[in-house]
Amino acid sequence: MPYNSKYNKVVLITGSSRGIGASLATYFAKNKYYTVINYSNSKNDAEKLYDSISQIVDKKYLLLCKADVSKRNDVNKMFKKIIKIFGKLDILINNAATVWSMGVFVVDSDPRKVRELMETNFLGAYYCSQA
Repeated sequence: MPYNSKYNKVVLITGSSRGIGASLATYFAKNKYYTVINYSNSKNDAEKLYDSISQIVDKKYLLLCKADVSKRNDVNKMFKKIIKIFGKLDILINNAATVWSMGVFVVDSDPRKVRELMETNFLGAYYCSQA
């Protein structure tokens, strides 16, 4: 990897198209890490972040990767792409999450929403950690 960096590390931040994930992606890119920006549904936000960061570092050190972390197949494809482009992954930050509205209790929730929350928040981290 010819990137001129004292770290020479590759970082993946899941759910990094906005919020804390976007801040983390910006931080790592500014500090010369190869940075993978992951999104599932927020394509416009992810592209804006990618464009913003590419004003700071060369695009060849960034990877924009659409993958729903709650789907094992998406996760496997994302990791294969990361390895193909960067050759390795050093740091995984499991940031992707689904949240409920404040004041909503699990027992009052639609079972589909509970499943979505568990698949993203628990299985997503599990699948990424296994890949």
